[in-house]
Amino acid sequence: MTLVDAFCNGNAQRRKGIKERIMFNKLDYIESCIADYEAKIETEKELIKGYKRAVKRNKNILNQFKALNLPALHIIFIEGFIKRDSDSIKFYEKLLKNKEAGLKKLKIEKFTATGRKFKVMKGGSS
Repeated sequence: MTLVDAFCNGNAQRRKGIKERIMFNKLDYIESCIADYEAKIETEKELIKGYKRAVKRNKNILNQFKALNLPALHIIFIEGFIKRDSDSIKFYEKLLKNKEAGLKKLKIEKFTATGRKFKVMKGGSS
């Protein structure tokens, strides 16, 4: 082995080590993003549940107000709360759907970054 071969071989080993460290950092980053997305998805699911409980509670109050023949102003007020909460549910469900799609992309990116290959089958991927 000549001095030039040894030098080139040493540089190749260093580049390989740097490449492995970059790949490791990329995987760490992807895994932290996945953990963040999962936490955000869980938080939004809890938020949606809270809004659904609020809508149900407000509908019960609305029915009680109607049964007691309270003024229309009170009824309109409660209907406004129900509409606002229903709009919030739609908004957060749309965000949740987008975050779940982003999480799926991150998981695929992690899978491909590790060097594995996956095949697409009818009905989904595995």
